[in-house]
Amino acid sequence: MSPDVDLKEYFDRILDERTKRFEIALHDAQKAVEIADTNSEKWRSNANEWRAAMDDREREFARKPDLETAARDIRELRDWRNTMEGKADQKDVTRAQILGVISMAIGLISLALSILGR
Repeated sequence: MSPDVDLKEYFDRILDERTKRFEIALHDAQKAVEIADTNSEKWRSNANEWRAAMDDREREFARKPDLETAARDIRELRDWRNTMEGKADQKDVTRAQILGVISMAIGLISLALSILGR
């Protein structure tokens, strides 16, 4: 402490200096809080968007009951197709038998006409 400065002035200077430092620190802390609030808000916004995207994606997933119903329907369609293929083969056999009977009838009629017509 210099002899030219009295004790009150000395403490006032120290108090002023510390007050300025405190105000600077307080201002910096307030600025940091504002930045943290902004970042937090951005994070929440991004989290909400991500959550909405995941909800949309999950809505598109097939549920187990839906899959079980689809699997049952597929089995029924396969069984029906297999049955229809068998019926289609039987229809061909029946058609061939009918053509055979008609051909035989025409042959018999021709034979009868040729025997009787002589």
